[in-house]
Amino acid sequence: MDAALPVAYLLVSKLLQSTPVIEGLPVLRVFEELLLEQVSYIVQAFHLDRWICSHGFTGCSFASYSPWLERLLQVRSVTGSTYALGADVPVLQSHRS
Repeated sequence: MDAALPVAYLLVSKLLQSTPVIEGLPVLRVFEELLLEQVSYIVQAFHLDRWICSHGFTGCSFASYSPWLERLLQVRSVTGSTYALGADVPVLQSHRS
């Protein structure tokens, strides 16, 4: 089982509980599965960032485009981790171009 899923479920559940109902409709409930998936990816990226740092890696390089590169870039900007990130990615393949 994905260790990030229980954390993601807890966060999304709290978010959905505190979300207002608009015109009698729990609008964000429609996105529950999508929210769970994306929050799970975020939690996994934080775990990966922590693992990279705890094992003393100074860099991580991707041979092709990976959504994990984008996620780690975002997480690293929050955590302040100093390992280098890179990829051999054509400009049109990157989401950051």
